[in-house]
Amino acid sequence: EPALAPNCTVHEVRITPCADATENKPCKIKRGRSASISVDFTPTVSGDGLTGKIFWVNQMGDLPFVGMNSDACSFTTCPIQAGNRQTYEYQLSVSKKFPV
Repeated sequence: EPALAPNCTVHEVRITPCADATENKPCKIKRGRSASISVDFTPTVSGDGLTGKIFWVNQMGDLPFVGMNSDACSFTTCPIQAGNRQTYEYQLSVSKKFPV
């Protein structure tokens, strides 16, 4: 079932590799590794720019991934048009220095 975000409907999120997804568990990406993230979404507004952010969620709060390119137009088609379904694809590299 699609999820609603403030300015879009998220239809599907795919993370590869993510063996835990088959059991409906959060993905565990090891430090020093990479993961491919794809998000199918339909914006509810049109715009020239788009920002993408990824966070690591733990007991202490949300920690943003430092060094991530947040210009989402580099990873999907811009300008975005309301009602046009599209895909955002990002290659996430998790530094070995990232906190445990």
